[in-house]
Amino acid sequence: MARQFIQLKPSIPRSGKHSYLLSLLLRSNRLVFKPDSGLTLTELLVGTLISSIVLGVAFFGASLNRQLYLEDQGRNNVNQNLRVALDIVGNDIKQAGEGIGKDPNFPVILIDKTTDSSEIVIRRNLSDTILRLCQDLEKDTSSAVSVVDNGDDENPPLPGCSVVDDDKDGWPDGLKEWRDYRLTKGNGGKVRAFIYDGQGNGEFFNYNAEKTFDATDSEVTPTPPPSGGTTSVESGSLETDNTYTWKNNYQAGNGSRIYLLEERRYRLVKEPKDGYTLELVIDGNETVSITNNLQSFEVTAIVEQEEVDYFCSVISPTNTDCGDDSLPNSYAWSQIKAIKVKMQAFIDEQNKASIKRLDCNDLSDCKDLQLTRQFVPRNVFNF
Repeated sequence: MARQFIQLKPSIPRSGKHSYLLSLLLRSNRLVFKPDSGLTLTELLVGTLISSIVLGVAFFGASLNRQLYLEDQGRNNVNQNLRVALDIVGNDIKQAGEGIGKDPNFPVILIDKTTDSSEIVIRRNLSDTILRLCQDLEKDTSSAVSVVDNGDDENPPLPGCSVVDDDKDGWPDGLKEWRDYRLTKGNGGKVRAFIYDGQGNGEFFNYNAEKTFDATDSEVTPTPPPSGGTTSVESGSLETDNTYTWKNNYQAGNGSRIYLLEERRYRLVKEPKDGYTLELVIDGNETVSITNNLQSFEVTAIVEQEEVDYFCSVISPTNTDCGDDSLPNSYAWSQIKAIKVKMQAFIDEQNKASIKRLDCNDLSDCKDLQLTRQFVPRNVFNF
């Protein structure tokens, strides 16, 4: 049987420009295509205009998002610097008065108000061994500090001044602990100590040696006593620099004591450029920069007396400044309810452009640049 062929004829004529499959596709989608048609100049201009508008809106949105990101990043950097600085200051405030004991008059926290800002001094004890003053010290003299004295038949030893040598090495135990501390942690053999009169006043001094004496007041070197015997040391003292003179009178046996204190002072220091640096001074000589570009550093003690809170910007052994209200009773550091610390970052007019959304006209009192926190010295709960 001869093969039969069926020829399928499209409904539209085949041409050199259109294939059969394309013709079927156009017919199935009901599209009308005119091979000879093109874009007019008006259509091209309209398309170009629409594309330009779309691209312009997209570029504007991207630029705006970038600007907002930079502004938020600038504010976050400012707030992060303030938070870190506040954490450092706050941790020291929380430890204020550690190891001091239950003496409400001890100058644990001192606050001073300068023209531009505040300074705060925070103190804590470094040694469990607190020495007693065993002989009076007079103002404007350079006497050694007697810390051990057995006395004699007519003058018995004052409380806390008797020689105690439990380990039988010849050294009074308390004096030996201070000697070991001086030799291991002292700066060139010197240690900074603090003498306190028991009434809220005191001063720092450097001591560089210890001396021990026998019953005849002759200097001796401590040696282990014979078996069953006692040390030959009858008294001992801390030796100071010969040029140092005492600023106050200190009475033996009247609460006068000697401490190994750590003192940390926070203050603002003017930079060569605008703004301030928050500086930490440790023990009067070591300086550490905490953060820069600050406008202000304000410290206020909230003191509670008779169930009323007083906000004091100055606290010293001889003076307190609580604004318009004066304290009804004598100040004691145990009455501190909290320490409020406020920091403000410094932003000049040029840098303000990078943080445009600050809701303030006066940069010296801008809430968006401030951070305030309150800290409680934990050791006040010992009272």
